Amino acid sequence: MKKFYITTSIAYVNAAPHIGFAMEVVQADVLARWHRLLGGDVFYLTGTDEHGVKIDRTAREAGKTPIQFADEIAAKYKLLTKALNISNDDFIRTTDQKIHWPSAQKLWKLLAKNGDIYKKKYKGHYCSGCESFKTEKELIEGKCPLHPTRKIDVVEEENYFFKLSKYTGEILNLIETDTLMIVPETRKNEILSLLKEGLEDVSFSRSRKSLSWGIPVPDDPEQVMYVWCDALTNYISGAGYSSDEKKFKKFWPADVHVIGKDILRFHAAIWPAMLLSAKIPLPKNIYVHGFITSEGQKMSKSLGNVVDPFDVSKRFGVDQIRFYLMKEIVSGCDGDFSEKTLVSRINTDLADDLGNLLSRAVAMVEKYCESKIPVQGKLEAADITLVELSNIFEETNELMQNFAFNQAIDKIWQFIRHCNKYVNETKPWELAKSDKARLETVLYNLIESLRIIAIYIAPFMPEAAEEIAKQIGQDVGAFKNAKFSSKTSGTVKKGRNLFDKVELKQLDPFAQVDLVVAKVLSVKDHPNADKLYVLEIDIGTEKRTICAGLKGRIPKSEIEGKHIVVVKNLKPAKLRGIDSNGMLLAADDGKKTVLLLAEKSSPGDDVFADEKKPAKELMIDEFAKLNKISVKSGKAVYEGKHLKTKKQEITADISDGAEVR
Repeated sequence: MKKFYITTSIAYVNAAPHIGFAMEVVQADVLARWHRLLGGDVFYLTGTDEHGVKIDRTAREAGKTPIQFADEIAAKYKLLTKALNISNDDFIRTTDQKIHWPSAQKLWKLLAKNGDIYKKKYKGHYCSGCESFKTEKELIEGKCPLHPTRKIDVVEEENYFFKLSKYTGEILNLIETDTLMIVPETRKNEILSLLKEGLEDVSFSRSRKSLSWGIPVPDDPEQVMYVWCDALTNYISGAGYSSDEKKFKKFWPADVHVIGKDILRFHAAIWPAMLLSAKIPLPKNIYVHGFITSEGQKMSKSLGNVVDPFDVSKRFGVDQIRFYLMKEIVSGCDGDFSEKTLVSRINTDLADDLGNLLSRAVAMVEKYCESKIPVQGKLEAADITLVELSNIFEETNELMQNFAFNQAIDKIWQFIRHCNKYVNETKPWELAKSDKARLETVLYNLIESLRIIAIYIAPFMPEAAEEIAKQIGQDVGAFKNAKFSSKTSGTVKKGRNLFDKVELKQLDPFAQVDLVVAKVLSVKDHPNADKLYVLEIDIGTEKRTICAGLKGRIPKSEIEGKHIVVVKNLKPAKLRGIDSNGMLLAADDGKKTVLLLAEKSSPGDDVFADEKKPAKELMIDEFAKLNKISVKSGKAVYEGKHLKTKKQEITADISDGAEVR
């Protein structure tokens, strides 16, 4: 059994997951599932990068320790793998002191032993956004091109350096000869151009005085490992470099690193140089994807167009989002996320083409063959053409080996569309009146085609593949089974619609408010305000701090432990020295104040009146303009519609007409 080891980059935990990283883990997952269907022994690693100055600063600004902050954000990335049905075999964290730290320190010692680490005083331009030093030629008008609004700090201290320059020529040759394959060609040319200019040695550590949050340098407690030996080492630590020699020998080298174009230099220059120094085999391929814009614009919080992968997968469906990212974003290129285009793909490619094919075929077998898959009879010209067109393995597999995801889907969909054409041309409903033997052959061929289709779409849309297989009474096989057979048997049973059509509606302004259920974990007095409480809440995907002006109106005991309703997409604000990230909803009738409650619902459950589609981060005054919630008969209502979760209506024990704010 051939091994296949695939990794994503490890996400930096300074912010929640975005749609670009979602695309990366889906791309890697599709490759992992594809190679499993080839019969490979697959190991798929993803994870999080959790050290550095930025995490230290951000955590302290949030009033948390770095590990508390890292734990919360890392949990979101783990949750993303579940939300998108990612089949990763492991999840590495650079704060893991049992698996990761020993590997990083082992590699450091080996690089030092081989004479490639030295110490010197250094003065350089440091970008806190990239958490890296920049050369003069990398800066544009004194600014980092990736973080033009951030100040470039001039840092002077004594650090360890790695002799990257020593390996420039060797790496150049490895990439030119495709021994280290860089895909697509444009990214290969980009890194070759950089290598031909020559590489400079890179800073490999930071003083503990400037960075305390990181892995200690072996034998030097005053220094902490810089990002390269810390983060990049995850690819070998996750494969057992210091913890499982048998596993490491089995899976290393990586067959492919899946990364974004902004970190190409790190993976195609610094990482290979470290491996060459340590005499560890290099990865075989580096696949580089592009960036994703939102409706044609660069994503930014200020524009309110950041695409939340949790939200879109919840609203449109997991398989639907996976399909869109693989089909609509051209492999290796920048792409755009558009809800209009997504809906078009769902309605045409998924519902009309694939969903309709399954529905028609199963319904006709149920109607004309008493749900039993018929026996295939003599093949006519149309049947032979169908069988020939089902033989797409060689072409599709070659596309997948070259990371051409969208082209592979096109090849699969050519066959799906031909199956629909086959139905229309053979007209089984007419054959049922005149030629039962011919009818049974046609219906058999349709079921057999669906069995093969289920195999091919399984890496892209695993849930849909399982549903197809279930309705036609088969298992999702491997690629060795993706050949037309005359011996398939069993019974069919019509199930749910494979894909429901979606209608983009003109949304009510209130739909911009992202309301969710939160559990109150603790309630404390605000140290600097007489009327404010400080609440720690759990909203399912994360824990947050919010301030609420309820002191003197509702006792702490009536708040703590309750499942309340909060505005999730309110712009964070500092209230008397404490950052408040969200706002709870309470009703007031002039006599008393009560919380809106959802005790039967879970943290993170959506709260809605009709259709929910948070559009942007809201300011408090924007929310006030949109908010028209009141209480009627003990229930929260918006323009006559009850606010609710999927499990219950939102309650408030207060008189009719009380305003919610």
